[in-house]
Amino acid sequence: MNNPALKIGSALIGVLIAVFGVALLIFIIFKISKVALSYQQTVTLYLVAGLSTCIGSMFKAIYMLISKKAVGTNAILNPSVKNTLIANIDIFNIWYYVLLGIGIYAMGKTSKKKATILTIILAILSIGAAVLPFLVGIKK
Repeated sequence: MNNPALKIGSALIGVLIAVFGVALLIFIIFKISKVALSYQQTVTLYLVAGLSTCIGSMFKAIYMLISKKAVGTNAILNPSVKNTLIANIDIFNIWYYVLLGIGIYAMGKTSKKKATILTIILAILSIGAAVLPFLVGIKK
């Protein structure tokens, strides 16, 4: 597993599986709540909203290169529920959820109230998935 081409290939396949898997879970939630979005539209919405976190990662990387200070490593170096929550609630993740809510409203042709509720549910599920290992005792 030290072959760089194999590492790159497996990373790309892993990312594709993750993107389409998460989009499938979101699509199932949309179907349960009767949002008129196809799976293809759900994947597009997930990827477009996810651009905000990519932009955030670029800004953080540039900041770390310029300032020589680590950003967001506290959740990795000192894992706890609090640090994981803080790492998952930053301005770029909030931007992600705002874009997701706007997309649900505009593309799904739902009410603002329903789009807001679905966005909050997706945020709770996302943050819950990040905190779950601490709650079940996998990480200490």
